[in-house]
Amino acid sequence: MEVKYRLKNSIFSELLETLKPYLEKNDVAYSTISNVYFDTPDYQMIKDSIDQHFASAKVRIRSYHFQPTNKGRAFLEIKKRHCSDDSEDEITYRLSSNPVSIHNYIKHNLADDTIDDDKIKEELTLLKSRYPQLVPKMHISYKRTILKVTENPHFAIIFEEDILFRNYDVSIVAGRYGQPLLKYQGVLMTLKVSGKLPSWMTNFLDKHQLVPQECSKYATAYLNVASSEDS
Repeated sequence: MEVKYRLKNSIFSELLETLKPYLEKNDVAYSTISNVYFDTPDYQMIKDSIDQHFASAKVRIRSYHFQPTNKGRAFLEIKKRHCSDDSEDEITYRLSSNPVSIHNYIKHNLADDTIDDDKIKEELTLLKSRYPQLVPKMHISYKRTILKVTENPHFAIIFEEDILFRNYDVSIVAGRYGQPLLKYQGVLMTLKVSGKLPSWMTNFLDKHQLVPQECSKYATAYLNVASSEDS
């Protein structure tokens, strides 16, 4: 099970105190993540995803470096989600390469020897049959913390903070800056668990009346851009 919640900073601070007795002290992972999302010039791919036309799809470059470089390691990721009345299936295809090679492959269909995954090629070809012109459209970055709890090795808590987006200077190597994605500089929390949540977590969620929310960062960023252009 995977569920997402949006937290105000005050609630986030209280939750960190609540978590202290339950955390694996030496099992905390920190990372800074930068993404560039590719779309058509008029954002048709994310529009179709929001309107639930076809299967939801995203194409992006992802880097886990604090300051990505053209020669550094990066990932080409294709995410596809299909929703039906009684189920939701999501799959991510991933290839390790570098920003220049990935950009040249997505935008210009130029594949060097690092673009060597046949399934990635097949999926991108299918997407390009619907969205022929894919270009960098959105930069989204954030700081991520992954926590494990002592009582359940299959329970992880993921916090994503300082989420920034921009639809200009859309390059993975251009640095981490932009506008806040969430109101009040809030925190996005994801709970991943096999089975039930522990009672102390459900009690905290109930206390603050926190309910699961759909939160696509790219969709939220696009809606923010569209809203500012309309105003």
